[in-house]
Amino acid sequence: MNRNGPSPGGNWRMAISRLLSLGFNRNELTMVSKGGPTAGLEHQAFIRNLLKEAGKNHQEMNTPLGDIEFIVLDTETTGFHPEHGDEIISIAAAKVVQFETVEPIFSTHINPTVPIPEAVAVLTGLSDKEVESAPRLSEVVPELLAFINHGTIVGYHIAHDIAFLNAFLWKNHRMRMTQRIIEIQKVMEGMRFNGGFTTLDDALQFFSIRPEQRHTAMGDVKMTSQLWLTLLKECGNRGIRTLQDLYILMS
Repeated sequence: MNRNGPSPGGNWRMAISRLLSLGFNRNELTMVSKGGPTAGLEHQAFIRNLLKEAGKNHQEMNTPLGDIEFIVLDTETTGFHPEHGDEIISIAAAKVVQFETVEPIFSTHINPTVPIPEAVAVLTGLSDKEVESAPRLSEVVPELLAFINHGTIVGYHIAHDIAFLNAFLWKNHRMRMTQRIIEIQKVMEGMRFNGGFTTLDDALQFFSIRPEQRHTAMGDVKMTSQLWLTLLKECGNRGIRTLQDLYILMS
């Protein structure tokens, strides 16, 4: 669901439509989407409810890997330090279920409240002008949380992405994400492949996955999804069947 560029009103209407399709209550969503003096409070309550629901969705450790909804997540940001004011400028997430990537992929640019540094613009292809009509992160968060709500989050250097989301959630809602998170680099290290995997590029090269649209959230999510599917297949080959087996491998 690539939502780059629509108007703020259009962004919210699309988000409401998506959330309704996921089974959320129409009356609650209608209250959140309306203006007026209580709109901010309704919006805050809705976000908090999503986060609480996500926290209840931990899979048991004996759950087979094929039964887990994995969410491959990636962000592009203005820098490395959300605590110093850096912000998300693009975000994407893909679901991997039953050893397949499930469409659609969530993807959107974000219009930050701070300028995008020139070096970041060169790396990601996203300048201030490119994202000026994109939604703010506050508009995107409800739809994103609904998309990832039932999943186990997976990523390469995923702590970076989670730190930015949690910084926003804590600042605006005094809550943080509590979902289970798996660092792909740790999985690869646990498998003891003959190679160093400092970066996603190292991992992609090792498995001969062609890099396309590197350093874009959508491109990186697609490539990381391929990598994760490859590793899940390797888990099967090694007798790693459950979430507990996977955690033992990473330890």
